[in-house]
Amino acid sequence: MEKKALWKEATGWLYKSVLIYSLAGILGAVLTVIAAFATVGSALEGDLMGAADSAEALDMIAMIVNILILGGYALFFVYAGKFRDLLSGDDANAAGSLRNAHLILAISTLLCILPIPFVEYIAGIINLIAWFMLLSAYGKLMNSTSLPELAAAGMKKLRKAMLLSVVGAIIAFIPFIGIVGGILSLIAFFMTFKGWSMVAKSEI
Repeated sequence: MEKKALWKEATGWLYKSVLIYSLAGILGAVLTVIAAFATVGSALEGDLMGAADSAEALDMIAMIVNILILGGYALFFVYAGKFRDLLSGDDANAAGSLRNAHLILAISTLLCILPIPFVEYIAGIINLIAWFMLLSAYGKLMNSTSLPELAAAGMKKLRKAMLLSVVGAIIAFIPFIGIVGGILSLIAFFMTFKGWSMVAKSEI
């Protein structure tokens, strides 16, 4: 397969993998809220059987969502490797960091499945490491002189999306203006899709 075709395959699947794990996370959050309300409602009505069923549904939702997220990470890991092989020098190293960061995110997701005390704190530290790796990699790739112009612009948008999501997450904890943080996070969410779409549409 010629390099141009390999590029389109790798970048196209990177975009798809991000769609998979991002949308799976959102779907899981929505379904979890619905199931949680159903659990509380059944308990308040004295329907212990219904509450148990809703709690079981919560566990099933979490399992399915985690499987989809892990599948998205796995796809990203595979095609980030192919993406890296199409580059050289510092660009290849940065692409390798993207790949390794998603491996770390997958490990974090797996840890959260395990019944380990305080595992969420461990996962949080691991996610922070992955975040810095991604931020650094996007910063290097957006300044690349060998990447297609559209791909480099996409990396720049991805870096901005990451920074915006962090600002949004911080503001979300501030009373009265927390909704602003949610809006910023939503903007960052769509910016991420746009950034990877730009990379997928680029041509070498």
